[in-house]
Amino acid sequence: MADRSLAGAVKTPWLRGWGTQDAEVSLVCLPHAGAGGSIYHRWRPQLPARIGLYAVTLPGREDRFGEPLLPTMKSVVDQLVPQLLASVPRPVVLFGHSLGGMMAHAVARRLEDVGVAVAHLMVSGCRPVSARRMAHLRDPEFIAALDDLGGIPQELIQAPELLRIFLPALRADVRLAEEARLDPDRPVRCPVTALGGTADPQVPWDDLLRWRGYTTGEFRAVSFDGDHFFVGTAEEDVLALVRAITDGVTG
Repeated sequence: MADRSLAGAVKTPWLRGWGTQDAEVSLVCLPHAGAGGSIYHRWRPQLPARIGLYAVTLPGREDRFGEPLLPTMKSVVDQLVPQLLASVPRPVVLFGHSLGGMMAHAVARRLEDVGVAVAHLMVSGCRPVSARRMAHLRDPEFIAALDDLGGIPQELIQAPELLRIFLPALRADVRLAEEARLDPDRPVRCPVTALGGTADPQVPWDDLLRWRGYTTGEFRAVSFDGDHFFVGTAEEDVLALVRAITDGVTG
């Protein structure tokens, strides 16, 4: 088990740490398609000192922009899990939004496979199986399809030059989601909470409830006002749930 040292001292490009010496639980956050770990930096001031905040950045994003993109969910998990085992103190709560939710479940499965218990898994704005294939589309059709599903932040849609820079990572992440095989016959054992937006065109409520079949532990689903990016627009309510869940972990 890693020392309870300052989370900010993490020395791996996979993880950004914003924590305190008083952390009692580690919150590991995985980002949505095309994004990196910095999207969770704004959470730090809104979380108590007892929560150590860690955020994952995959190759090809942010300060890892020049690194090759990983082609499969297995390749992501193979490289990420050893970094978590070496750098993140336990107990661990995993949080992932959209593609990050699928990655978080795959990571939880691998951690349990190697004998490491996950205290809680939070899957946000995602379904366990990708419902639509679009990674193969040409750029204009690909962008239109993602925009139609609310899968691209509007600030990117309004900045075509910036969108062009992010497009390879977006496409690679959509492909990861499409090719991921989360096996319902190999559910995780940890409790799972599924978060969904009331107006999310990507993830209807019935699809969110399908996560029930991917855990043998306790399950619940919670809805928030908003579309696919409700994590931002309903941030205060989402973080209230995160704090409540970590309270349950630390007692």
